[in-house]
Amino acid sequence: MDHFVLHSFRLKMRIGFSSCLRHILGCSSRKKVHPFNDDLDKKTLVRDPQLDVKPPTELVVLVLGSASAGKSTLCEVMRGNKSPQPKRTMGIKPVLVPHDESANIKFVDIGGSDQMEKIWYHQFHSSHAIIFVIDSSALEDEFQKAVTISKRNLGHRLLREKPVLVVCNKIDGPQNRKPQLVSIEMDLNHVGENKTKFIPVCIHPSSAGYNGEPDPLIASSIKWLVTTIFDNLHSINEQISQDSKVVEEERENLRVSGNHALLSFAALLSLIARRTLLLLSIGKKRAPTAIVRNKQSLWSRRGNI
Repeated sequence: MDHFVLHSFRLKMRIGFSSCLRHILGCSSRKKVHPFNDDLDKKTLVRDPQLDVKPPTELVVLVLGSASAGKSTLCEVMRGNKSPQPKRTMGIKPVLVPHDESANIKFVDIGGSDQMEKIWYHQFHSSHAIIFVIDSSALEDEFQKAVTISKRNLGHRLLREKPVLVVCNKIDGPQNRKPQLVSIEMDLNHVGENKTKFIPVCIHPSSAGYNGEPDPLIASSIKWLVTTIFDNLHSINEQISQDSKVVEEERENLRVSGNHALLSFAALLSLIARRTLLLLSIGKKRAPTAIVRNKQSLWSRRGNI
């Protein structure tokens, strides 16, 4: 056993001495591995061009309008569907469409009912542009309602300086209004002339009059929308960042006020519960005395009889 321990100690000493000697002489028994070739200078390395390609920018475009105006049909046409038969949008439906190498467009189709219109503005702060679809062949009451909705929403403070594309749909209808009259009724001057475009089209390819193909004015208008966004992308992103902070602060204030209201309601319930328990305890204490008094009055009546 002692011989084995002595042998192990000698072996360790030899290994340690060899390592120290190699360190002093500046050599190593192992081959030095370097990520670069010895004959190749680091500065001459060429980076793969594919690594420098930026991913496409995702542009968020809200698609708004009254119910049955053609919003979902427009989203389906942009996806390349030449025979769209969309169902009525009851909530929020995002549709991602590749535009080119530099951008992908996320069309956010939001329902046009009265209940859904109340939550439109929740999406305003995070959008890059707006597409508003209006039915030019709608009945007078529905048309005036759509015009009122457009004025109420397109002039919102969270949509300032953002491009707006107004699509006047169903111009082939039997009761359609002239696009000029629709534009005058909507009063788009308050939105911004340089960043607002009004187009009269038939969104559905079967009614566009181009042998089943979509109206080319739609594609050119979407191209205008993307170009306008990129021309003002810096300012729009700054506005999105600022508005997102403001909206988050407003939501936080609502949460705090809601918590305070909930605490106040809980305190009120607690007070009512304590008062109720106090009244019950007082009633239990007074109940036997009242019974005795009733019995005494009863015996006194019998005595008088």
